[in-house]
Amino acid sequence: MKSIIELDQIDLLPLDNLSILRDNLGKSDTFSLCLRIKDILSTTFKFKMNFIVIDSIPIFILMLKCNEKIYKCLISLGITKEYTYLKNLMKLPSFNLFLFSDKKMISIKKIKNTMNKRISKLMNTIENMDIHATLIDVENAKNKLLEMYSDKELWKLKY
Repeated sequence: MKSIIELDQIDLLPLDNLSILRDNLGKSDTFSLCLRIKDILSTTFKFKMNFIVIDSIPIFILMLKCNEKIYKCLISLGITKEYTYLKNLMKLPSFNLFLFSDKKMISIKKIKNTMNKRISKLMNTIENMDIHATLIDVENAKNKLLEMYSDKELWKLKY
């Protein structure tokens, strides 16, 4: 699972992978979400974000529900680059979702971020936590989360 990606690496994004996209082409960075899927013609998208602590490691879960399929992106405070991208994305009142098909088609949807103030407060609180985790610890926590919860259970979680 690739949680973050830069615009110049977009061709490396795996199929069915939701990621935070950083467009670093201009004077300032722009953050969005991106997803590579087979069919981009589906029109029903719901965005949701959750938060959970696994083995003392805080993990944010970005989820996108398209029809009945749930795509997710796991972000940890323990990986600075992931967390920085998430923080920049979540402070926005709305952001773009770029959908890429395997047939080189692109569609753009606007996602209204109704949780941005609440998430910002949560992130400020979490930043004060003293986390001593290696990259391996973070990856193990993410894998444990995926083993513990199905996609539907993650969607239903409330933080």
